[in-house]
Amino acid sequence: MKMKETVKMKKYQVEYYGWIPSYRDFDSDDFTVEATSLNEAKEKAEATGKLRFAKYEPHIYEVKNKNKNERDY
Repeated sequence: MKMKETVKMKKYQVEYYGWIPSYRDFDSDDFTVEATSLNEAKEKAEATGKLRFAKYEPHIYEVKNKNKNERDY
Protein backbone atom coordinates (compact mmCIF):
# COMPACT_ATOMS: atom_id res chain seq x y z
CA MET A 1 0.00 0.00 0.00
CA LYS A 2 1.37 3.36 -1.04
CA MET A 3 1.33 6.14 1.58
CA LYS A 4 -0.03 9.53 0.68
CA GLU A 5 2.43 12.36 0.36
CA THR A 6 2.07 15.02 3.02
CA VAL A 7 1.62 18.45 1.52
CA LYS A 8 3.31 21.16 3.52
CA MET A 9 1.35 24.36 3.83
CA LYS A 10 3.34 27.58 3.81
CA LYS A 11 2.33 31.02 5.06
CA TYR A 12 2.27 33.87 2.57
CA GLN A 13 2.04 37.55 3.46
CA VAL A 14 -0.11 39.67 1.14
CA GLU A 15 0.53 43.42 1.13
CA TYR A 16 -1.47 45.86 -0.94
CA TYR A 17 -2.46 49.51 -1.28
CA GLY A 18 -6.06 50.30 -1.96
CA TRP A 19 -9.40 51.56 -0.75
CA ILE A 20 -10.16 50.37 2.77
CA PRO A 21 -13.95 50.69 3.26
CA SER A 22 -13.75 50.75 7.07
CA TYR A 23 -11.31 53.72 6.92
CA ARG A 24 -13.15 55.35 4.01
CA ASP A 25 -9.74 56.17 2.56
CA PHE A 26 -6.81 54.66 0.67
CA ASP A 27 -4.21 52.93 2.83
CA SER A 28 -1.77 50.03 2.98
CA ASP A 29 -3.08 46.78 4.39
CA ASP A 30 -1.83 43.23 4.76
CA PHE A 31 -3.04 39.75 5.63
CA THR A 32 -1.74 36.18 5.51
CA VAL A 33 -2.93 33.10 3.65
CA GLU A 34 -1.82 29.49 3.89
CA ALA A 35 -1.08 27.72 0.62
CA THR A 36 1.21 25.14 -0.93
CA SER A 37 2.61 27.46 -3.63
CA LEU A 38 2.80 31.10 -4.64
CA ASN A 39 0.19 30.57 -7.37
CA GLU A 40 -2.24 29.05 -4.89
CA ALA A 41 -1.55 31.93 -2.49
CA LYS A 42 -2.48 34.42 -5.24
CA GLU A 43 -5.73 32.54 -5.89
CA LYS A 44 -6.61 32.44 -2.19
CA ALA A 45 -5.77 36.13 -1.77
CA GLU A 46 -8.09 37.02 -4.66
CA ALA A 47 -10.81 34.79 -3.19
CA THR A 48 -10.85 36.78 0.08
CA GLY A 49 -12.35 39.78 -1.72
CA LYS A 50 -9.95 42.14 0.06
CA LEU A 51 -8.05 42.88 -3.15
CA ARG A 52 -11.21 44.02 -4.91
CA PHE A 53 -10.33 47.66 -4.15
CA ALA A 54 -6.54 47.33 -4.59
CA LYS A 55 -5.08 50.16 -6.61
CA TYR A 56 -1.93 48.24 -7.61
CA GLU A 57 -0.86 44.61 -7.94
CA PRO A 58 -0.40 43.12 -4.43
CA HIS A 59 3.01 42.04 -3.15
CA ILE A 60 2.87 38.38 -2.04
CA TYR A 61 5.82 36.61 -0.44
CA GLU A 62 6.50 33.55 1.70
CA VAL A 63 6.91 34.10 5.43
CA LYS A 64 9.96 32.23 6.63
CA ASN A 65 9.93 30.73 10.13
CA LYS A 66 12.72 31.95 12.34
CA ASN A 67 14.77 29.88 14.76
CA LYS A 68 13.66 30.33 18.34
CA ASN A 69 17.20 31.49 19.16
CA GLU A 70 17.28 34.04 16.33
CA ARG A 71 16.69 37.65 17.36
CA ASP A 72 14.88 40.30 15.36
CA TYR A 73 17.08 43.43 15.14
